[in-house]
Amino acid sequence: MKTACLLTLLSALFLVSCSHVRDNPYDPKNPAFAALILPEKLTAVPLCSTAIKLTWTDQNKREEGYALYRGADSLDFALLVETAANTNAYTDRTCKSFTRYYYKIGVFDKLEDTLVSGAPVSARTFYGNPLQMGETDRLLGPSDLRLTRLNASTRVKLSWKNRDNGACGFAVCRGLSPDSMIYLKSAGPNDTTIADTIDSDTTVYYSICSFDTAGVSIKTVDSITVMIAPNNLGLYLASNRDIRLTWNGNEGTTDSILVERSENQENAFVQHARFGRGTTTFLDTSLVSFSSYWYRVTAFSGPVFSGHSNTESLSVTMVRPAVADSNTILLLRFDEDHGPVLADASGNGHNATLATATIAAGKFGNALSCGNNSAAYVADTLYFPDSTLMVDFWTKPKTYLTTGADTMVMVEAKNGPFSIFYANGSLHFQLHATNDSLFSIATPKDMLPNKWYHIAVTYADNYCGIYIDGIMFNRTYHSLKFHMVSDTVYLGQAYASTHCFFAGYIDEVRVQTEPDIYFRK
Repeated sequence: MKTACLLTLLSALFLVSCSHVRDNPYDPKNPAFAALILPEKLTAVPLCSTAIKLTWTDQNKREEGYALYRGADSLDFALLVETAANTNAYTDRTCKSFTRYYYKIGVFDKLEDTLVSGAPVSARTFYGNPLQMGETDRLLGPSDLRLTRLNASTRVKLSWKNRDNGACGFAVCRGLSPDSMIYLKSAGPNDTTIADTIDSDTTVYYSICSFDTAGVSIKTVDSITVMIAPNNLGLYLASNRDIRLTWNGNEGTTDSILVERSENQENAFVQHARFGRGTTTFLDTSLVSFSSYWYRVTAFSGPVFSGHSNTESLSVTMVRPAVADSNTILLLRFDEDHGPVLADASGNGHNATLATATIAAGKFGNALSCGNNSAAYVADTLYFPDSTLMVDFWTKPKTYLTTGADTMVMVEAKNGPFSIFYANGSLHFQLHATNDSLFSIATPKDMLPNKWYHIAVTYADNYCGIYIDGIMFNRTYHSLKFHMVSDTVYLGQAYASTHCFFAGYIDEVRVQTEPDIYFRK
């Protein structure tokens, strides 16, 4: 019995031993056992002045990792790092500039000592500053160095051509004089451009040279001056029709000049005029009556622009005839030599009929002459918004208008939103609300004969306004919705027979759906 048990135990131990040999990859008796193999093709390549990349071929199936050793020569090495299994690259980022390092590699598993390669490889990092090496005529320096401005006035681009295929890269220096340049940056062997930012009001010098592992070429030098913005912009009215601009340029510059203008708002600049180098003044004659203008001046060269000068503004009043825009419903200039048709210059075709009035010399060209039962009218239906409006025109009384004067209608929309008339020493602006109520404002004003006045009445943002020669005389808050349709516009008379004809001249009558910005303040 004891003998049988002993045989059974020995049989089990034999089976376990056989299983260990078959399953343990570290046991040389295992048929599947594979010895560690040294990695092949260890290479070292410098990436920059402080890093070297190491690569090798991983041929093992059971390694625990690889060990990399580094030395200052080919004899003495110290462990640098241990990597994980199945790794085939590592970057040593603990290097010093322009220093040669030697490397060996080893492989290890759980049981064996590390197996280390015999022959080391080496590489030298780049110079942190290639100019630490001396100049040599063995290298050809780059040619065709060009300095050009980029889209920002203080950004510049350096470009060049490489003449030496053996160069490891290019070194760029910068300074305020040819003798004060210091190292700026390096470019790779395949680079032909770099960008840089420099200060305004400065001439900057650049040099470039090629370099390899032993020296640098002779330097190529060039300079550039950043674009300097014009300054001390000033404005003044050259007449009641023109604005004169003056500014200080920059002596010796080759830059051209751009004048930008913003009309009736401060920050909506558009290009207005361009001039060649040396220009320091401009007369702006393209002005519109009762407008405000902002100006600024910029230097430019090709697609590159400097910063802006100081911004200045001026407002103008009596300048030129009225101008139609997308808000214009009606514009009558009265520049015909005779009637009966008076053309609507707004493009909307609301022509007026001269009727009993006549044509006479006006503020601009001809004008309508009214009085003694003579007037004109527009018989078309006009459509208005219900809460914004502007009517403006020029007028010159034939008689002295003062206290006691009868009610004389200048412009009126029959069954429509507005009436403008003079009565008892005041100019009146009356609005016709949708509930048929009337709201009016007035301003006392003596109007002299044979003197032209510009009249503008407005309603917007619940405010009624009266302006004479661009000056606000009355602005009153009142919320209402007014009639949106008129069937006739009368010029020099009212449709009500109880009112007198206006004795005077009327020119440049304009009706707008929105007040000009000048008349909204």
